[in-house]
Order: sequence, then structure tokens, then C-alpha cells
Amino acid sequence: MLEKIKGLDGVPTLITAWTVQTSEGDETTDLIWPRFLVQNATFETRIHQRLLLTPEGQPLLSFSSLCELLSIFINIIDVHFVLVHVYGILHRDISFHNILMYTCNVPQKATSEDEKKREAIIKEHGYRRGLLIDFDYADMVSAGKQGVSSGDHTGTIPFMSIGILQEYASPTPNFVHTFAHDLESLIYIHVWVCVLYQAPQEVHKDWNIDQTCLKQWASAKTLNDIGNLHDLKLGQLLSKTVVSDFMPYFEQMKPVVSKLYGLILNSHLPDSAQPFCHVDVKQVLLEAFMTVEEESCGAENMK
Repeated sequence: MLEKIKGLDGVPTLITAWTVQTSEGDETTDLIWPRFLVQNATFETRIHQRLLLTPEGQPLLSFSSLCELLSIFINIIDVHFVLVHVYGILHRDISFHNILMYTCNVPQKATSEDEKKREAIIKEHGYRRGLLIDFDYADMVSAGKQGVSSGDHTGTIPFMSIGILQEYASPTPNFVHTFAHDLESLIYIHVWVCVLYQAPQEVHKDWNIDQTCLKQWASAKTLNDIGNLHDLKLGQLLSKTVVSDFMPYFEQMKPVVSKLYGLILNSHLPDSAQPFCHVDVKQVLLEAFMTVEEESCGAENMK
């Protein structure tokens, strides 16, 4: 998959790859998992490979400011749009650890005035760019469907979209994983950061996840848990109560996330004529980038 997108900004470039070897040959899940599980007809054998990639990225938690964080999410939306609409590739596992930041001095093409201003701000402050990694679950978009209908339930549970959670708990025939599911996951990553981080590069050490709206996001493991998480996230869309758990540093992100939740909710309404798309999500984040004021990182930003 990485060979198909070689040269695309915002994704890693593959330098080389190799298969991990054991005394019995290639290391696979057949050698790790219990034999009764391996013999199950639905068990998928996976080969342990290592990849050498460039550029070197830093974790999302190392963001330096609200503006840089918003800019990173905008980068990811842009690269995801190109993956889907130019290369016909759907990532299918948008999650906190699959978004990195990297230094890139090459300006991106800007068409609107706000985008040109953003590029100037990025250059002035030396903001890093977003890097979307881990294409293990990526697949080609099905012809005419704008998504992937493989029958797999892919993604990282805390960041799964409502539609994927529902399908995971109660599978239906002909389900299609679309780009809208990936975009929804990106918004949940934004919520995750705003709840658990009290400032750039600083997790709130006295703020246990079990005390927050993310408790069920992080603890869901069984099918019953996933079904309950679907109901919870749907309720949070309606009430937008997640913003009440935002750290004070992210106060300015409350109306932003409320708008984004509104976009998700509208797309879930029966016979909705308003699709959940890259352009609308990017516009909300770009407006926030242009208006946000940087917050101090002192003790006043702790709950």
C-alpha cells in the first residue's frame, strides 16, 4: 500500500521492509496464538514484518500550542482526502497513535485566503505537519461505493465511529466502511486530547480517565461493551456533554467540537441531505485556527 502512495506528503515513505525470522521460519500469529484459535476457520494468519520509514515523526501529544494542534488535524484531513479521492485508498484505523507530527519546510498548496494565512503562520512559528501512519488495515475503495466492503470491523475501539461500533456489535450484510467513518474517528481523537491533556505535552496526572466521559471509550472490550459504547456516543452527540470534561486550556475548543458533533449528528439523521465530508470538517477547524488565542499553560488550566 505504501508503494502506491510513495511521494505523497503527510504519509511515510517506505525505505525497506523485512520479515522477522524464528528458528521455525517466518514469525506469524500461528506461532504465537493457541492452536485451537489458529485452527478456527475465521482466524487470519498475520506475518510479523518490520518497516523502515521516513520521515521521523513525533507523537501527537508533543503538540506545542492550540494552533499547531488544529493545524495537524487539518493536515490529516487534507492527506486523507487525497488518499480517498486520488488514490482510492481508505485508511480505516484513524487513531491517536496513528497520527504523528514531523518537520516539513515545504509549503502546501493554498487556494483560499485563510489557507494562505495559515501557511504564513505555520512558517512564522515553525509548526510541524501531520503525518498519518500505520496502513495495516488500509484497503482500496470499492467501485461506486466510496468505501470498503470487506466484512472486517477495523479501527481502534475508543475512536471508532458510531456506525462502525454498531456494525461491530450487530453485523449486517453489505456494510460499507466509508471515508465518513474515518473522519468521525478524527473528531474523537480531538475530544480525547481535550479531555486528557491539561496543556501541550502534559497529561493531567490527577485526572483518571475513569473520572471522565471517556471511561467507556477506553474500557470497552466485549461485544456488549461495544454495543453500550455505541449508545453512549450517540447520546453524547445529542447532548454534546463531552465538552464539560475539557481541560481549561481547551476552553476555546468547546464550540469547535460542538460544531463538529453537529455535523456528525446531522449526517446520522434519517434522509439527511447533508453528508459528512472533508470540506465541512476542514472549514470548522480552519476557522478555529484563524481565531484561536493561545492559552497560558499554568496551574490555572488544571481542574
